[in-house]
Amino acid sequence: GAWGGGGAAPPRQWARGAEGVGAPAPTPAEHRGGSVFAPPPHAAIHLGEDGKLGGEGLDRVAGFWRVLGLTPPADPDHLGALLMLYAELGDAEAAAHGGPARTRLRRAREALLWEHLWSWAPGYLTTVGRLGTPSLGPWARLTLDALAREARQCAAPAALPLALRTAPPALADAVS
Repeated sequence: GAWGGGGAAPPRQWARGAEGVGAPAPTPAEHRGGSVFAPPPHAAIHLGEDGKLGGEGLDRVAGFWRVLGLTPPADPDHLGALLMLYAELGDAEAAAHGGPARTRLRRAREALLWEHLWSWAPGYLTTVGRLGTPSLGPWARLTLDALAREARQCAAPAALPLALRTAPPALADAVS
């Protein structure tokens, strides 16, 4: 994918993005170590019951794309795909003519943020920021700052995201 899928070398877009945040472009080794292998940038791994690609976590995210009338991309739960969808929903909201359309788009954007981004991306981005990779740390911090700003500006959800509501109890709760 365009934002760090499974390739050995970072996509060309990363060089422009790194330049934009004042960081060096990632080397192939940094890309593999920081964005492909550990930690994985897929919602299903962080929100799915088994901690693996695919499964119910992926199905939930792909279903969100379908509810919007969109065909899910190959990796619908990849952080880059989710961030691009979030940006596109924001652009569509800003360009919408009429209150009802704008309201529907805002609600979709907020649902995407709370259900499929904020529920796992802060932990992932904090971990990437702590890897000590000069090319990925600034990107991770900038992305986390942007998501935190969005979370402050969006209406808080009435309930935890579904993946967190249905998660098994924490280990500490299970042994007590």
